[in-house]
Order: sequence, then C-alpha cells, then structure tokens
Amino acid sequence: MDQNPWANSGRFDVPAGQQTSPHNQTQTQSYTNNYQSYNQAYNQNYTDLSALRKQQDKKQLKKISLYSGGALLLVVLIQNVLVVALAVVGKIDLYLDNEMFQSSFDIILTVFGMLLPFMLMGKKMKKVSGEADPVPLGKPTGALDFLLAVVAGVGICFAANFVTSIVTVVMALFGLEPSAPEIAMPDGPLGIALSFARIAIIAGVVEELSLRGHVMGNLRKYGDVFAILMSAFVFGFMHGNLIQTPFALVAGIGLGYLSVKTNSLWTGIVIHIINNAVSVFFTYLYDYLPEETVNILYAALLWGMILIGLVALLIFRSRTKERKLRKNRSALSFGEAVRYYLLSPTMILSMLYMVYVTAIFISEIE
Repeated sequence: MDQNPWANSGRFDVPAGQQTSPHNQTQTQSYTNNYQSYNQAYNQNYTDLSALRKQQDKKQLKKISLYSGGALLLVVLIQNVLVVALAVVGKIDLYLDNEMFQSSFDIILTVFGMLLPFMLMGKKMKKVSGEADPVPLGKPTGALDFLLAVVAGVGICFAANFVTSIVTVVMALFGLEPSAPEIAMPDGPLGIALSFARIAIIAGVVEELSLRGHVMGNLRKYGDVFAILMSAFVFGFMHGNLIQTPFALVAGIGLGYLSVKTNSLWTGIVIHIINNAVSVFFTYLYDYLPEETVNILYAALLWGMILIGLVALLIFRSRTKERKLRKNRSALSFGEAVRYYLLSPTMILSMLYMVYVTAIFISEIE
C-alpha cells in the first residue's frame, strides 16, 4: 500500500533520505537572510536609541549640575554683596560688635543669601528634570511613621557628631585643628528667642527647602540613592569647615532618606529644627549651669537619643519596607551620574571656593 503523502504535512522535519527541492532551499535561505537583516537592524536601532537616551540623560544631568553649582555660587555672591553693602552704609562695626544686630542681619543673609538662589536655580532644575513634584511639602504618609522618622532622624543627627569627633582626632595626629565660624548668641530673653528663630527655625526650613527640596528632588530620576547622597554631599561641603561638614554630610543622608520614605519635606524640616534647637539650648545652658553638669546632661541625652533613634529607625524600616526607594530611571550608571553631576564648571568652582574657605578654618595645634 502506498504511503499517505499527507502523513508528514504537519511536521517541520524532513524524512531521512528525502531532499528538499531547490525552490524550498531558496525560500528557506531567503527567510534566513530576511531574519538576519531584521535582527541586525533591530539591534542597531536599539543600540542607537540607547546611545541617544544616554546622551540626553547626560546632557540633562549636566544642566542640573550647572544650576546646582550656580546656586552655590549665587549664595556666595549674594552674601558677600550684602556684607559689602553693610560696610558701604557704615554698619559693619555695628554688625561685628552688636550680637542682636548680627543675629538679625544673619536672618536676612539666610533667606536672601541661600533660599533665594536655590529657589531661582531650583525652578530651572525642575524644568530640566521634568519632576512634577520632586519631594512634596505636604502631609507625611502616616502620623506614626512620621513620628518614628523624626525620632530616628534626631538620633542620626546625634550620632553624626561622632564623625566630627573622629575627623578632629585624625587631624590632631597631624598637628592640625579644625574650627568653625563663631555664631552670635545674644543674651536676654529677646536674644535667646532670636537665636532659636534664626538657628533652629529659619535655618532648618531654608536649608531643607534648598537642599532636600530643590537639589535632591530634581535628582530623583537618577535614583533615590544617588539623589540622597549628592544632596548630602552639597549640604556638607557648603558649610565650609571640618567641624560642620562631616556632621552635615552624615545628617544629610539621614534627612534625605527619611524625607523620601515619608514623602514629605516636613519630616526633614522638623528633624532639622529639633536638632538645631537642642544645640542652641545647650549653648545657652552653659551660661546658667556648671560646665561639668551640662556635659553630663548632654552625654546622657546624646546616648539616650542614639539608642531610642536606633529603635525608632528599625521599627520605621519594618513598617515602610514596601515603600521602596526609586530606582535609577536614566540610561546612566551610578558612577557616570556622579561624574557628570560633580564635574560641571559651576560645581567645580563652588567646590574649589569651599575648599579654600575650609582651609581658612584649619590651624596648627600650638
């Protein structure tokens, strides 16, 4: 009986010994060539699109860096212009000798010399980054999470003091001693109230809006880790001395992380205010209590807040583990993003200036 000619019609294999016709071979070769051409074209298009996207992200980040560095340079420019204006009107001696006047003028320096530059440059950064609402100045996600974040944040700030201590000890090994600019602390009820307003409230609000709001918020496309670290870096080195810079760097990481996780700048603002208020409180406490007593009280508060803050942080992380940090949405690697952000002309100029200022506050141990 003859073999059914349709027996293998549904199969793709060719029976042993059976050869395909020249027509089928040509058709198969044609399919193969078309597939290879399509695959090569697809890979080429994908490579071209990836390269184009990477170039666009690089250009975007460089612009954001230019505006970030521009904000820092504007801070230096405006503050120096205001001080020169003070000298021109003959009030520089009053500024140096009168702590109440100095504190009041420093409020003007903080608002117009820091907030204004970051607001101006922040608008340009936002336009480039395309972030609709980088880190909202709105209600944090959950009252308990907010409370835990604040306690944890204050604990992180207290722990950051140890970083400054380590830097001081290491520098002492080389016969060097870092210092920081003296801050006017006027006496009397009005003077104390003015110090709390200037150092705790105004500085806390302005610095968080500037660094965590405008800088960190507009870098989130490149990943929250990158945004938090870069804003903390800017926050640290803009202080211009090795007493405050190490502290601000570590504290800035904590403030950025907790603000992002609670989705509100108010978290960082409240932590910042509390930390600065504690500093002002203990500074004045030395005027009313023996130094040894104040040192004991501060040490007890320091270790207590670090331990309580650690517990609060662990609970906070457990409660918010589903709330992930944003991943990098750009075509740049972490290392590339760091390089492009830190090496713009304005950023390099501002860093060089801050290095110069920092060097001024380093002296040899006598």
